Amino acid sequence: MGGKSRPDFLHKLALRMLVPAGAGLAGSLALPPWHIWPLLPVAFSLLAWVLDFIADSEAVPARRYRAAALAGWSFGFGWFVFSLSWITEAFRVEAALFAWLIPFVLMLLPAGLALFWAVATAVAMRWWGGGARGLLLLIAAFSVDEWLRGHLFTGFPWNLPGYATDASNALAQTASVLGIYGLTTLVLAWSLLPAMLWRPKGSPAYRLAGLSAAVLALCWAGGVWRLAQPGPGVHDDIAVSVVQASIPQSMKWQRERRSEILRRYYDLTAKAGADTTLGRHIVVWPETALPYLVAEMPKLRQDVTSVLPSDSLLILGSIRREPVAAATDGSLHVYNSVLVLDHNGAVAAHYDKQRLVPFGEFLPFENILGPMGLRKLVPVPLSFTAGTHGGPLSVHGWPGFEPLVCYEAVFPLSLPLGDARPQWLVNVTNDAWFGTSAGPRQHLAQARFRAIEEGLPMVRAANTGISAIIDARGNVLKHLGLDSIGVLTAPLPRSLDPTLYARWGDIAFDILIVALLGAIVIDVQKYAKNPMLT
Repeated sequence: MGGKSRPDFLHKLALRMLVPAGAGLAGSLALPPWHIWPLLPVAFSLLAWVLDFIADSEAVPARRYRAAALAGWSFGFGWFVFSLSWITEAFRVEAALFAWLIPFVLMLLPAGLALFWAVATAVAMRWWGGGARGLLLLIAAFSVDEWLRGHLFTGFPWNLPGYATDASNALAQTASVLGIYGLTTLVLAWSLLPAMLWRPKGSPAYRLAGLSAAVLALCWAGGVWRLAQPGPGVHDDIAVSVVQASIPQSMKWQRERRSEILRRYYDLTAKAGADTTLGRHIVVWPETALPYLVAEMPKLRQDVTSVLPSDSLLILGSIRREPVAAATDGSLHVYNSVLVLDHNGAVAAHYDKQRLVPFGEFLPFENILGPMGLRKLVPVPLSFTAGTHGGPLSVHGWPGFEPLVCYEAVFPLSLPLGDARPQWLVNVTNDAWFGTSAGPRQHLAQARFRAIEEGLPMVRAANTGISAIIDARGNVLKHLGLDSIGVLTAPLPRSLDPTLYARWGDIAFDILIVALLGAIVIDVQKYAKNPMLT
């Protein structure tokens, strides 16, 4: 009899782990490339329902917090284990060496990222109940935790809930004001609309639902209006071409294939250079395009640029090393760089990647982990060195641009204003590691938001795709699909005036969080004497 009086263990397990995990997995289908956005309110409202169950079934506060954290962690694990499963593709490139790591990566990375969401649900449980304050706190805690996820431990802001608006370019325009973190806050509020509406009749949650719906309509209408405005046009005298050579990752660093790779880039560049109808020409190659130290090979640079018109630039990704004699600490430094070559093949400017991928471009705690035999999935014997300074690259007479190497494009930018402001963005990447999985599609979608946030066009060169030319409002004007070989050519789009986000950065996001917390304080004070209203 005593056993029957206690909640069934399996029932609790299902409600606190399996249901949230399933909801998180389903909710992640709202993200690119699936775009099943109706699943987002279903998923987050199911999470709220689980938190309701925990608040009602656990009388001891400490147990409620632990149960809420477990539910939030399970929800986050479901979200990330599915939406990031493409990461394991990288370990299949050299399967004999790395395939054994796939189960660990597939489990450990989502488990770690889900800890941020566990904190959010545990915090929300502090004032969880039938009113609005718990929902407000959940939105605020999730938003702050997502900001922290994008900044702590080098940051990994991949698949923020805000990216679900990729399905609607009108809603995505809100990023030009709030940025992706502020947009994530709004998406969380919209996703909890069903949970707001099943609160007791007369609850403040109904007013919160009305406000959230009104903001949703306003953001959509504002986005439609913004997209309908006349565009800034194009540079009539400057053409930009993107070369997509689609070199398989397994082939890229084979010595016997070097000449073949070079010939493919040479032929595609010649094809791009043959179109001289638009005057001056900029050609963009992807990240680490050639298996050479291009900066140290003047003859190679001259040969490649010789097929371009005299008034041209070639922008390409390349490994660059700093000789021992030039290094301040006497050691060799290897960089993942962007080089700008003039029509004579001279290096007119360069940029060294600043945000490196842990375990991909450098080995954390290398002194400890190196002797253990852990290797990096990079074609150099040393860890890459992070660049020490950024800033737009400019060559006299050409529009200055901001270089973004690989996943640097998933981080919101902080660009100068005034004369130092770049006129366009260049994202060079090599997504060949991830085949035709969801990874390259998510990467393109997230890079597109940088154009919306800043009001700057983006030219994206990806080794195996998806290469694209994107205007300053995030419209993809042209693209090359995965694993296709070819050249994109179009007039270089012009920039818009700096957006509100370009001017303010995350200040608008900060104001949103302060407003949410202020509403919670007011709610607590107003209804402290009448618990039935909370």
